[in-house]
Amino acid sequence: MNKRFLHESVDFLESNSNIHDNDTSISIEFEPPPKKARKANNHYDELLLKAWIMPNIPFEVVENSLIRNLFKAHNIAYVLPSRMTLSGRLLDKEFAHAQNSIDNELKNAEYLTLELILS
Repeated sequence: MNKRFLHESVDFLESNSNIHDNDTSISIEFEPPPKKARKANNHYDELLLKAWIMPNIPFEVVENSLIRNLFKAHNIAYVLPSRMTLSGRLLDKEFAHAQNSIDNELKNAEYLTLELILS
């Protein structure tokens, strides 16, 4: 493990914890991520979903420890979604976005052609 990262993590925990003299409990108070960080995570989630569905990669691959380590090494602040989140809420959101785009294109099309192929 990276010694610098470990040292920074311990410093962070110490600076954000409330330790009392005769108390064996430690309470750590974390602030929610800033709006900019949440927006960046949402963007990463969208990119990840597209990267997973276009080449037809199984959703459970996202929970592989090597894949998680790869993403953690690239961006330590990004929390990789679970396969359930990826195949559920994120996929549903992307499907709705694609459906709205198609609907808008069809509404704004001046001419449409319908083709019937009989085999």
